[in-house]
Amino acid sequence: MKGKYTIIISKGKIAYVSYCEELGIASQGKTQKEAKKNIAEAISLYLEEAKGSKLVRTELPIVTTLSLG
Repeated sequence: MKGKYTIIISKGKIAYVSYCEELGIASQGKTQKEAKKNIAEAISLYLEEAKGSKLVRTELPIVTTLSLG
């Protein structure tokens, strides 16, 4: 399924973690490039399994900051 998705990639201690905001799924890779490739595959698999389902989130989440203290 074609589409445009928001991906956040952050560096962890041993790998890059990629997260898709709209779908709430994550993946990882040893490099940023691998993390991006792996999340693309995870998104494709998720969408294939969710065809016709109302489980797929399509609206962008609200992203904000929070200060404590």
